[in-house]
Amino acid sequence: MTTPMTFDQIKAAPLPVIKQGLAKDPVLHWGGRFQMSFEVRSHGKDEAEAKLALWRQETLGEWQVAQLLRAAEFLAAFPMIQSPNRNRGAYGWKHVAENYQRLVHPGADHYVGEGMFLIAAQAMGFTVTTTSQCRHMVNLSERAASETRARREAQRLGLAA
Repeated sequence: MTTPMTFDQIKAAPLPVIKQGLAKDPVLHWGGRFQMSFEVRSHGKDEAEAKLALWRQETLGEWQVAQLLRAAEFLAAFPMIQSPNRNRGAYGWKHVAENYQRLVHPGADHYVGEGMFLIAAQAMGFTVTTTSQCRHMVNLSERAASETRARREAQRLGLAA
């Protein structure tokens, strides 16, 4: 097992983090995990493989690096729990991370791809498990979602920044 990284460590050298995440999972890309069987049925094997290769290459791009940093900043702000949080999957967490970014950096790009969220979580020592329905669970405290939601509501009502 590798030593968990901090947000500052990821920020200092994000490309090796992304490359390590891609090396661990041959169908991971910035948007999530590529659904090869669906793509092969829909477009054929050659086109599906070309699409996956392109998306994996794009994962090293500047916009995707920014997504990784947004996800890592969010994850660094909230506690890890002992076991996977079954209340929400990684796709749901990526939306919470986007809402968090809207609060912390108003007006800035807030988008976080599910794949970049997964790479950040694994690099920071979170446990990512996959259910039989291909849902990715992370051991992140539900407090992350409740505090983000409360802060957004307070901001909406003009009670706090």
